[in-house]
Amino acid sequence: MKKKRKCFVLIVCVLLAVLACEVYRGRHHVVEFTLSAFASLMSALTVDSLDRLKGSKVLCVFSSGRLGNQMFQYASLLGIALKTNRIPVFLETSSGLRDVLRNTSIIDNSVRYSSHCNENFVRERVCCKSFPGFFQLDPNKNYRIGRYLQSWRYFFEHEAEIRQAMKFKDSVVSQAQQVVDSLRQKYNRTLTGVHVRRGDYLYVEHQGYKTAPLTYLLHAMDYVTKRFGDVTFVVSSDDVRWCQEQFANTSDVIVLSANSTPAVDMMTLASLDHMIMTVGTYGWWASFLNPGVTVYYRDFVDPGTPLSESFNPNGTDFYCPVWISLS
Repeated sequence: MKKKRKCFVLIVCVLLAVLACEVYRGRHHVVEFTLSAFASLMSALTVDSLDRLKGSKVLCVFSSGRLGNQMFQYASLLGIALKTNRIPVFLETSSGLRDVLRNTSIIDNSVRYSSHCNENFVRERVCCKSFPGFFQLDPNKNYRIGRYLQSWRYFFEHEAEIRQAMKFKDSVVSQAQQVVDSLRQKYNRTLTGVHVRRGDYLYVEHQGYKTAPLTYLLHAMDYVTKRFGDVTFVVSSDDVRWCQEQFANTSDVIVLSANSTPAVDMMTLASLDHMIMTVGTYGWWASFLNPGVTVYYRDFVDPGTPLSESFNPNGTDFYCPVWISLS
């Protein structure tokens, strides 16, 4: 393993040296080839890291919820398994991520270890605060953990591996890219995704859930416009009609129809230049997969309600620290 990693480091150094020389010479076709080779190498490195998940004891998660929730469960499982040298076991109650992710080998192999998943169960106290106990499990025992696992702290130490594991199937990426290419041809401007979660949140406000108001969306759009200049905003939502009504007379806002699958819409948002999210795990993952700046709704929960107890002040265990909060 050490010799293999030394070889990787040497190859990386050579590729970087070639890249620097060709940039200096202005030979762009060679630069593109070198960048492609470098990306493939880094992909191999992250796959190699995931292949190290061969401990003797298992760590199990039973999937639940929709796409955003399942992505948190899977990413957190992998992050904790990498940290504690365990075999990750992800048992799906429905097809879920198997229909979305490019590499499903861990999910496919999980059934082999399912008999070990009911020996010990450890659950975090609330959904969205990091629980240190997951990293302190008895190394001689098998565990199932749950239920929500919604904190970036569970997997950010292995961010490269997680991003590699979360790559979507080519068919999903292709459909999303067609949408993005069409938008870029029509609007020669910075494209910023906006995810507006409303739906079920409208019916559980008494528990502390909040939907982001129009004032927040306008504030976030104004921030992005001032920072990046000419911007077209691409809105995806579970309440398309509400969004169409709010932005009916706004030329720089495009509201996507609800014709695509959740995975395609998420990849569309992730393929744009920047992201504005409101609330929920779906918008969180669209933002995490997006390469640019992310703005999120600061007042995402009513203080003093049952739900507020599930978060740290300002949601510091839930929202990524580099993201920008606005009210």
